[in-house]
Amino acid sequence: MCLFKIILLFAGYVIAGLQGALIGLFAGWILDKIFFPSKVKFTAKNHYAKENFVQILLILTSAVVKSSKERMVKSELYFVKDYLRRNLSEEDAQQALYLFRDIMIMDREYDIEKLCRNVGDKASVSEKLFILQFLMGLSGADGHYHEQELEMIRNINHWLGLSYATYESVRVMFMGNRQQWAEDNSYRSSSYSGSYSGTARNAYSNLDNDYKILEVSPDVSDAELKKAYRKVAMKHHPDKVSHLGEEIRKTAEEKFAKVNQAYEHIKKVRGIA
Repeated sequence: MCLFKIILLFAGYVIAGLQGALIGLFAGWILDKIFFPSKVKFTAKNHYAKENFVQILLILTSAVVKSSKERMVKSELYFVKDYLRRNLSEEDAQQALYLFRDIMIMDREYDIEKLCRNVGDKASVSEKLFILQFLMGLSGADGHYHEQELEMIRNINHWLGLSYATYESVRVMFMGNRQQWAEDNSYRSSSYSGSYSGTARNAYSNLDNDYKILEVSPDVSDAELKKAYRKVAMKHHPDKVSHLGEEIRKTAEEKFAKVNQAYEHIKKVRGIA
């Protein structure tokens, strides 16, 4: 199947001649690989190959940004550029930026639900978690968490096949609780890894948030808590996403550390040895 390749080839030629046709051909080739799962490449361990994973992130990035505004702000663009340059070669990063530009300016609407469900069927839990983390970091890159963007991220979380508890776990890692967010909306992202200043950095001292990070309620037994910790820690383990690049692995290490911090804080409060 080469539906997108043919359509964008002719559209590009009509709009911008030969150069437009070449850009359309490349963009169509990428989209055919994404929207027709039989063409998506996997590594030996049945994980997404890095180039496919990046393409998916770019389309979902566009969906989140367009959910609240017509154009990206500079901080969001820097966020995306930083990720690409840290994880791809200079040439590949530049090509990805060209593709992202085309995705952002295209008038057609992508079937984001269909794309996410395809990804949900193929990707590992850890890969899906990173998508969620990346989009949450993107949403906060301009200093504000827009409700339209958070709603889109919640939908993407659901379409990927992740639970609402998983969404809340990741949200809390970035934002703290909703009351803190409402009182202090000055959270800033220094990079795609999700580092924030002020209240957001201190959110992990909140016991309720610690339970949300572990995806359990405060009334769980000690045995259930330990089981939940092991399950969440396994999902966030850095080795699960090492095939996607060293920088993504470092991001996973940060989130893995936050899972451990939450568990240690709860154990201390409960008096568990």
